[in-house]
Amino acid sequence: MFRLFLATLIIGIFGSAQPGAGDRGPQMVLDLLRNGNGSMVFLMCDNAVRSAVSVEQLSSLWGGLESQMGKYSSNGGWHDLDGVPGGKWCNLSFENGKVSLMTVFDSDGKIAGLQIAPPLPEPAPDEEFSDIHELAEGWEEKELAVHTGKFKLPARLTVPRQKAPDSIPVLILVHGSGPNDMDETLGPNKLFKEIAAAMSHRGIAVLRYDKRTYVYGEKAFANPEEPTIEEECTDDALSAASLADSLGFERIFIIGHSLGAGMAPYIAASDTDGLLDGIIMLAAPASTMAETIEHQIGVLGNAYNREELARIRKTFMELPQKYIEGVDYDKKAVMAGLCAKAFPMLFLQGGRDYQVPAEEIRIWEAWADEAGGNADARFISYPGLNHIFHKGEGEPSPAEYAVQGKIPGEVLDDIAGFLKIRL
Repeated sequence: MFRLFLATLIIGIFGSAQPGAGDRGPQMVLDLLRNGNGSMVFLMCDNAVRSAVSVEQLSSLWGGLESQMGKYSSNGGWHDLDGVPGGKWCNLSFENGKVSLMTVFDSDGKIAGLQIAPPLPEPAPDEEFSDIHELAEGWEEKELAVHTGKFKLPARLTVPRQKAPDSIPVLILVHGSGPNDMDETLGPNKLFKEIAAAMSHRGIAVLRYDKRTYVYGEKAFANPEEPTIEEECTDDALSAASLADSLGFERIFIIGHSLGAGMAPYIAASDTDGLLDGIIMLAAPASTMAETIEHQIGVLGNAYNREELARIRKTFMELPQKYIEGVDYDKKAVMAGLCAKAFPMLFLQGGRDYQVPAEEIRIWEAWADEAGGNADARFISYPGLNHIFHKGEGEPSPAEYAVQGKIPGEVLDDIAGFLKIRL
């Protein structure tokens, strides 16, 4: 993918920018780039951008795009880049495919960010997303807290007002990597809040909580220099299960996403009190952390410069070995132990996931087969979905997380169906 990159490609990359130019500024940039007028675009950039790109690069950008993508045909409408003040994007259509153009203008009308990225899904009418966080009639959210030792994590329980806990199953949501809030907010998307609302319409309670690192930062660990995966993830998941049990729930399940999905079998195996009745994994990495990081670096090679990729690799290399070993537990052996007990497991994987390759689910399935199989384990892939189980098109990238998406009903029905047959 031909690329002009003027800021780090993560959600909130242009956080210092402010609203400035409406749609007219971005369209002017597009027109100037099409005409090869890099000098004028350069004059419109702020100092930080000017230090990262040359007039020659800007002038040759369009020619490079058309040499790879074919003749340009049109651009779509301009849309706000959610979570990025002053940010706009549109899709550009060429003879052989599409890309997106992102621009950010600061309060002085200067270009503070400019990027060519894979195409983004065109926003659907607002009404498509207006109800994704609405609870079913007769349901409510109760404010609670998950306690692990001295740590107190704000939590919410989504439940029906008129039903006893022992009459319905409860899902405990376990986060991916990083200091996530209870909604697992990523740009405009709130994956866990969306799941909680969707499950209320399917008769399933949900318990979600702020991650320990979100609430306490480095104080989440006994020794910040030697963090453990138990402190970051698994201990609090088991504490949440204990809380659900104390509230009267008799059918308790864990659903993990990304890192939380990869740790879910370990959590189940560590459940010495026998509280858990099954686990669901959304995008569970089977490979080691090192292999996963290298895969992501390989995919992002077209979106990051060499220095940024080196920084990502360096960040991983600086992780304490004890933490890495905790994440890289013997997954094959743990799977064998769970299969021997016919422990219920549901693995779900998006086919457009660049963070956890689509092939990872086949590794988990092979481990189950090698252990003699498990009639109570299911493995489902969804070809068009990304890491947060939203639809997209073209080459996947982090940029699409900046656009509001929606989990397809098929995925939500598969989750609910897995639980309901075990009532």
